Amino acid sequence: MDMNYNCKTIKLNKNIIFIIICILVLYSFGFLLGYLYIEYKFIDKNSQNITSSKNEQLSDDSVLDLKENTNKDNNKVLCEDAYKKDGEKVAYITFDDGPSKKITPKILDILKERKIKATFFVLGQNIEENKEILKREYDEGHSIGNHSYSHEFGTIYNNLDAFKKEVEKTNMILEKTLGDDFKTRLFRFPGGSFENYKNKFKDYIKENNMIYIDWNALTGDAEGQNVSKEKLLDHLVKDVEGKEKIVILMHDAATKETTLEALPSVLDYLKNNGYIFKILK
Repeated sequence: MDMNYNCKTIKLNKNIIFIIICILVLYSFGFLLGYLYIEYKFIDKNSQNITSSKNEQLSDDSVLDLKENTNKDNNKVLCEDAYKKDGEKVAYITFDDGPSKKITPKILDILKERKIKATFFVLGQNIEENKEILKREYDEGHSIGNHSYSHEFGTIYNNLDAFKKEVEKTNMILEKTLGDDFKTRLFRFPGGSFENYKNKFKDYIKENNMIYIDWNALTGDAEGQNVSKEKLLDHLVKDVEGKEKIVILMHDAATKETTLEALPSVLDYLKNNGYIFKILK
């Protein structure tokens, strides 16, 4: 009888131990599942926060890009609208006869430092010698216009065919240098478009979906060599008096050292007198 009792006791104890082990295993498994669930929720929440943060950052970047693009668009004005009065004082800085190795890069440095854009009317023959400078003008957001190939009046205005060749050759050089996608509608006549004998050339420009523009203010840097920077500024001050919209003629040819010297004072004067700077398109 004692033997049977002991066997039953041992069996009962084994069952109890087995039950306890099962309970401990189940408890441990439940604890593990709970831990994993909490970890998953924590990771998922952080992931959402990171994604949200990235989306907010992307959204902020998109807003900045949009503002930058909007500012760029607002900075460009159709030639047809350049002189339209709307109460805003606008200065269009334009340079003719470049690019040149000696002057143009330094002008670009000044404009870049001051975050001002300009319009460059370039000569085809000068582009061929200064392609990288032209690319820099374009890459830095300046506007590019055609100013003929040679600037030789006797050649350009000899007849309509000669004029066409000057314009078309420079347009081809521009496209070859800046890419086939580059097109400019801007043209400036060497010497301006003021004379009646240029009417047939003006018609050609219009018929070929281009537009020409002269100027209504200048520094006088083409009226002599090495005109002092003080005289250049004085000339401009007199020219812009009382004008709301001004298209300013200057030159970045290799000999225009005093134009370079006068440029910071010219920009300061215009800014201090309420002008903002825009480019032509």
